[in-house]
Amino acid sequence: MSNQGIVVWDMFAAWVTQIVGQRKAIVVAMDWTDFDADDQTTLALNLASNHGRATPLLWLTVLKDELKDSRNDFEDLCLARLAESLPDGIDGSKPSLNLPPAVEVKQESPPECTRGITDRPR
Repeated sequence: MSNQGIVVWDMFAAWVTQIVGQRKAIVVAMDWTDFDADDQTTLALNLASNHGRATPLLWLTVLKDELKDSRNDFEDLCLARLAESLPDGIDGSKPSLNLPPAVEVKQESPPECTRGITDRPR
């Protein structure tokens, strides 16, 4: 779980492509989950399916202290990463994803994170 050679943020493009598969349109649910015991929170973007389940597309875990006044920035970062990771031809993807004008779709990596394999190494 703590392999510093694995940078999941960099692997999301391949993961998203695999999960989206041949779909021509997708519905994505955004969810914040708090982990009170370790003072962390995770933002997950999940592919909603027609059978009532959601499959994680990408996620980012941050300390709650880092979230203050920055929640929208983390959401924009994840939306931008999703937009650049989606295969061409997905309805609602790159050209029409409603990102704020200040968000650049080309994001290198998230800020320093704290949760093992799910985030980039420190």
